[in-house]
Amino acid sequence: MKLDSITKIERFMANALLSSPLVPLGVNVVRLADVSDQEGILQMVNSIVVRYVSSSEDVERQAPLTIIRTMRFEVNIASQSYLSQSGHDFAVQLCCASHETLTNTVPPNAGVEVFSPFRMVSEQFAGLTDSTHYTYTQTWELIVQDMHRGIAIDPCVQRGDCTRLFPAYSKDPVKPGDVLYLNKAYVPVLPPPPGVEYSSEYLGVEEAADGSLVYTWDPTQVFLSAAEIASGYYLVSTNTFDDSDQFLIANIRNGNGDFIRTYFAGYSGRLIVNITIVDGPSMLDSTGNPTVSAVQDQFATRQFVNGYGYANVTRAFISVNPTDPDAARGQIAYGIVFPIQSNTTLVHDGDVYLLIGNTQFGKAWVKEDEFRVMTPEEYLPRLDCDEGLDEGNTTSCE
Repeated sequence: MKLDSITKIERFMANALLSSPLVPLGVNVVRLADVSDQEGILQMVNSIVVRYVSSSEDVERQAPLTIIRTMRFEVNIASQSYLSQSGHDFAVQLCCASHETLTNTVPPNAGVEVFSPFRMVSEQFAGLTDSTHYTYTQTWELIVQDMHRGIAIDPCVQRGDCTRLFPAYSKDPVKPGDVLYLNKAYVPVLPPPPGVEYSSEYLGVEEAADGSLVYTWDPTQVFLSAAEIASGYYLVSTNTFDDSDQFLIANIRNGNGDFIRTYFAGYSGRLIVNITIVDGPSMLDSTGNPTVSAVQDQFATRQFVNGYGYANVTRAFISVNPTDPDAARGQIAYGIVFPIQSNTTLVHDGDVYLLIGNTQFGKAWVKEDEFRVMTPEEYLPRLDCDEGLDEGNTTSCE
């Protein structure tokens, strides 16, 4: 449809009635929005006025998008009573003349593809005016077809940035010293002098030159020595907070799981796993396996809650197929979060392998003792606290 299609259809109706042999020459036929010198036409003795009223659309085909549009026009007929003839009789004769003239006609060169020609859907007496004009209103329909040949493109495709539609599974890596609680990374806080309260201003640890972890705000104080790190360690959340509800209480355990000591950690402001999408469903609750990649899927897709984990050594070796010495091999760095296919292991030459995704090979196998699987409490959101959770209280629901 062109911009002037409706105007051309109105003019076609007016011209058809004006040139019809059934309409007497003394009848004034105009468009309602015609030239200024013909305004006030309803005050003339006998008149026919054409105007566009409304349209409605229905989709006929989705691709390419094809719309059926029903356009409605009104023909208003008025005749004034005078000495030689009844205004009523002349008005109804004009109604019949309009019906015979416009029925089954098609407006040419209107910029529309006509699906069904003009037909009258209603005709009714509109009333007798103060100037004794008998008025009748006819409603006409013309059905046209409009095809949109362009392809509908998502705005992100037009901009060349679809990161919102395809978010990464991991938001931030797990850094040395991070302990995980409810998908958040908590970092150690520098212990204050006796009698002084802990402050979130002194959060954070960093790696020292000798391989130990020291507090960022006081590198002279060691959080974990190089020997403790070399022997293997785990930072485990107790899922409880101190009296201020600000600092998470966490434990340090060695590679054998033995308790070493307790410390306080504060929220670093970083989320580890991208669990939810804005205005979208949870990826952890979605059907299928999020580790699907460009390489051929080795397992049938099924519905389950995937796990997450990260390498707990500086460099962990991965392989597309550990049983094949010629298979592609690579490395993953400490702390980067990868989705893991739950309950799937491979045993080869006495080593147990776990299947992870989103590597440079797509799916790949990593040794179990070089990869730490995160517990559900470390990344799943709280699903039982929709109501009753006090503001600022992250430890309990009432």
